[in-house]
Amino acid sequence: MSPARRNTAERGGPQRGTDALALGVASGLTLKDAAARAGLTQRTAERRRAEPGFEDRVQSLRDRVIDTAIGLLAQGAADAARELRRLTTGARSEHARRAAAMGLLEILLRHTSEDALDRRIADLERLAAEAVGSPRDSRVVTLDDESLATTGEMVEVESVNGTEEE
Repeated sequence: MSPARRNTAERGGPQRGTDALALGVASGLTLKDAAARAGLTQRTAERRRAEPGFEDRVQSLRDRVIDTAIGLLAQGAADAARELRRLTTGARSEHARRAAAMGLLEILLRHTSEDALDRRIADLERLAAEAVGSPRDSRVVTLDDESLATTGEMVEVESVNGTEEE
């Protein structure tokens, strides 16, 4: 048995080597570096990467890494918000209180704007889903700063590249 196979077997068999390789790739390592960390040869790593399901496994692990990072950020977000709130009234310098207050307002306004955009996108997706399957829907959806409006007639619109379309 070759040293690489013996090492892989000692660590728990070929599946464990594949999992370690997938985790390394999911974490941003090159295939070569992930293979070395997993105790696999580059050639074995290339074969494993070509196996059905390997890329799905990498994506699944990458999603878990990202979910973990988001969870850690979310835990810290409440503490950060409390600290900003405390600074708005408790900081000794007026400059620090003003900066904390501005930070709170900026975060609140950005979040509010993102929520409004999320609602508008959801409305557009709903309208698009309703229009699927219907014969050439003549409704035109227009967006303004306040709401979504639907008209019953076709109008000329300017496309992204500046030419007119009907």
